[in-house]
Amino acid sequence: MSSCLTSQKPEIAYPCLWQYKVIGTARSEILNAIRSVIGDKDHSIGDSNQSSGGKYISLNVELEVDSEDMRNRIFMALQGHSALRMII
Repeated sequence: MSSCLTSQKPEIAYPCLWQYKVIGTARSEILNAIRSVIGDKDHSIGDSNQSSGGKYISLNVELEVDSEDMRNRIFMALQGHSALRMII
């Protein structure tokens, strides 16, 4: 039996627009965290969802990334920020 699932990474052509879903508890803290990581780089922020209990909110952050290394560095910086609970 053959499997359709493979462990190959998708090919991504850089530079490209990349979107991160950023989840936290307070909108102002999330926005400050995004600014501290992204800095002056052009980006857009859009509303995403709010948890059913209202404790968590998520925002979509979109920006152009020049390489896989840059994409991963931004992800890790967002993930390491104390104001953010999860990055997707």
